Amino acid sequence: MNDGQAAPADLAGRIAAQSAIAAALIDLEGHPAHTLLTAPGLTGTTEKRWSTGKAQLAALWDDFARFQTVVAEASVTDDPVQRHRLLTGPAIEVGRTVVADRITGREEQVDRITLDELTTRMDTSFSEVRALLRAVQEQHDAHIARTNPLADALATARRFADTLDAEAEAIRARTLSTRLHELSESAALDPLGATEPAALTRLDEIAADVERLADRLTEAARLRGGWPAQLAEATKSVTAVEELRGRAAAARDRAVEIVVGPVAELPEDHSRELRSRLAALDRGSWTTRATAMAELQAAVAAATRELTTAHQLATGLIDRRAELRGRFEAYRAKTVRLGRVEEPALLELADEVRELLWTRPCDLGAATRALAAYQRALNQPAETAATTPEEIT
Repeated sequence: MNDGQAAPADLAGRIAAQSAIAAALIDLEGHPAHTLLTAPGLTGTTEKRWSTGKAQLAALWDDFARFQTVVAEASVTDDPVQRHRLLTGPAIEVGRTVVADRITGREEQVDRITLDELTTRMDTSFSEVRALLRAVQEQHDAHIARTNPLADALATARRFADTLDAEAEAIRARTLSTRLHELSESAALDPLGATEPAALTRLDEIAADVERLADRLTEAARLRGGWPAQLAEATKSVTAVEELRGRAAAARDRAVEIVVGPVAELPEDHSRELRSRLAALDRGSWTTRATAMAELQAAVAAATRELTTAHQLATGLIDRRAELRGRFEAYRAKTVRLGRVEEPALLELADEVRELLWTRPCDLGAATRALAAYQRALNQPAETAATTPEEIT
């Protein structure tokens, strides 16, 4: 229309918009998170955010009431110009400001906006409130998704502990259940705070404790299912350590006999301790036995590493003498091939090497130096001095 009058279609559009706004606001209040937020006792971040969101939601309903009032007035008026003013002009009062306080009374400035401006304002608030509700629901669901499996795992752990006569683990499971329940109650009153670092750290700690408890009970059950075989294997491992110590001691004694110089002492003998641990395995609850078995296995592994190192050090000295002997024989064979067996210098050096390597105890350091001198002399042309040794292959 070009005469400043609103067409009936404009009014129909506003009525349709009114219905859509009403439906959107009702859906907003029907959001699952709205129930969480309207429950008593909100705390923390959620309480602060909802204090703003709640005010925005109330303002939305107030603005909707203004919208309805204007549309209702436009619907009943018979004046097309008045209808046009209501539907398109600044017909909605949104505030008053005192601009002068005169003797005749206060002079006020009235702020007015159009239906379109009101709708834009409502859109902004609606989006912010809806985003808050979604965030609350997402964090609430995420917390439940993580804590429910933990609660189920703890319930299973309690039943498991009862079947294994594991009183300490049953108490631990109940303690963890209490901690988890307290954390969930806190998250229900502050869903947004459940994602803050402190809350996440607490939940991570509980989850780690639950995992350790479950692993402990699972290992105890596994141990109970194959206890005779496990006990036999543990006995075998302790015996193996004792046998390894015997071999290491023999290798050291032989090294002391054969080689000149200090030979490392054997590590502390843990045989009595290991036998004591082994004898204690068949006592207590299954979780106690599982812990004792794990500790025994760790002690066996440590003793095995120490004795293996000691055995290798002792046999290494003996092997070194054998290796030097082998190299000397190779050099001697080369001397024969070169026809230099009778050279006085080589004969003298060969006698020195032979005496060092075939004498007990053998001075490995001196033998190594003598053999190097023999190699250098062999690698030199007859009757010629050389400075750079050449290793044989």
